[in-house]
Formats: sequence, C-alpha cells, structure tokens
Amino acid sequence: MNKSSLISELNEKQKSAVTRPRQPVLVIAGPGTGKTRTLIARILYQIENLQINPGQILALTFSNKAAGEIKNRLEKILKSNAEKIKVCTFHSFCLDILRKNYEEAGLVKTFSVCDGDYQKRLLKQLMISRVRENIDRKINGILLAFSNHMLKGKTLPVFSAAIFNDYTRHLHKHNLIDYDQVLLKTLTLLNTNSDILDQYRFLNQAILIDEFQDTDPIQYQIIKLLAEKHGNIFVVADDDQSIYAWRGASPANIRTYMEDFNIQKPIFLDLNYRSGPGIMDTAQKIVQSTDRIEPDLSLIHI
Repeated sequence: MNKSSLISELNEKQKSAVTRPRQPVLVIAGPGTGKTRTLIARILYQIENLQINPGQILALTFSNKAAGEIKNRLEKILKSNAEKIKVCTFHSFCLDILRKNYEEAGLVKTFSVCDGDYQKRLLKQLMISRVRENIDRKINGILLAFSNHMLKGKTLPVFSAAIFNDYTRHLHKHNLIDYDQVLLKTLTLLNTNSDILDQYRFLNQAILIDEFQDTDPIQYQIIKLLAEKHGNIFVVADDDQSIYAWRGASPANIRTYMEDFNIQKPIFLDLNYRSGPGIMDTAQKIVQSTDRIEPDLSLIHI
C-alpha cells in the first residue's frame, strides 16, 4: 500500500483528522475504529503535505509491542525512510534524553535503570526487619504509593515515607533510577535547561501520541513542554478506558490537553470495524453514566 491509497481509503472522519494543518488535534477513538491506521496516515500526511522532515517526527505510545506495530506498518509504506521517524515508548524516549544529557540531569554516565523485579527485591530487603507477614502484598501497595507520590504528588504515609527514604538512598548510592524517576528527571531537565528544551522542540516538529488516556501527569507535562511552542501535536485517546490508571495514568489529561491547547472540536471516530451494532449499543449503555467526553454534533465539521 502506498501513501495516497492509505489516505484515500480512510472514512470521512478519519480523513478530517489526518488532513488538519499544523495545529493541536484531539481524536477520540475506541477499539476497532481504526485509530492506529489514522495515526499512521497522519504521519504520512505530515511528511507529504506539511513538509515535515521524517527525522523530526516523534510518535509515542505505551508498549514496545504497540511501537513495533507502528514501525512495521510505516516500513511497508516508507521503506528505509521509516527508520528516520522516532517511534518509541515514553520511557525509552525519556531515557534517551537522559543518556545524552546525563550531566545536566545530575546523573553519572554509567547510570542504570532498575526494573520492577529489582524494586521488589530491594523493598523486601528494606522491609524484612519491619514487617512480619504479608510482605509481598505490602510491597505492591508501597510501590503504588511511591508512584502516586512521584507522579501525582500525593503524600506518602509515614511507614511508606521511611521506606522511600531508604529506597532512594540505595538507588543513588548504586547509580540507579527507577522508571518513575526516568520521567521525573526528564521533566526537571527540560524545565531547568532552556537550551536543551529548545533543542528537543526543534528535533520534534511533529508529535503524535497513541493511547493518550494512559498518560500520567508527568508524561503530559513533558509533552506540553515539547509541543506548546509549535503546536503541531496529534493525540489519539479513548476516554472509556485507561489500562494504566492503577500506576498513575490520568484520563483527566484529555480535558487538560483540550484546555491547554485550546481545542474546541475533538474528532470522534465512531465507525467500528471490529464489533457489530448490538455489541456497540450494549457498550454504550454500560459507559453512559461515566465522565466521558461526549460528541457535540454541532461542533464536529467534516
């Protein structure tokens, strides 16, 4: 499939999203509505019609699997030029920034990132003399408290705060950071170094976000810093679900994004290619009482 045929095969609402000029765009799209296809078509449109250099396009998502799917689809159309487009997870994007600017971020060149298994082993060592039973279950609760503290600014309970102090001292001593700190240190770096921020704004002239409802407040602030000057940001979100809410994701970021980027007219992809009308009607009844962004037909122009 070539670039023109992909765009020509989109439905009218998908085309409306894809063919917008350089401006903030919000697409509300549930499963089965062709949201990944729409995002890929937007990348192609930016290159072909808006003259964005492929090397200045950044597409962010939440799993290596999703990033791999987008890369594979782009390679089928763009061939070797697809390699120039940055398609990655939030954490890998931020980690790359920290590795290139480790001194400014207050890190050593050889710093490493500890994964969830390492965190749990470390917390078990720190807690074993303080907790007599159900230690594994309590570890999960403390990790959640840590994330809520770092990503949402929530106050730590007294016991968790004591563990947190020991935890952060251990990481610092061994030149380690965890995944939440990857985000926090990136945000701090961009906030406190205008030259580095301007550099990454220039390097990312088009920003596209998949599954935006799964962003946490820190990820959103990073996105806002990078995109607020050029305003060329394309967000795809499903306000009916947030699979990462348990670890700090904030679906409220959808409304914040609309306010910050002055978006009056979200585009709703409501043609489902995966589920029949009966299933869709039942799903709508289930979620109709939730705090959703409902389409205002008077605001949607195709």
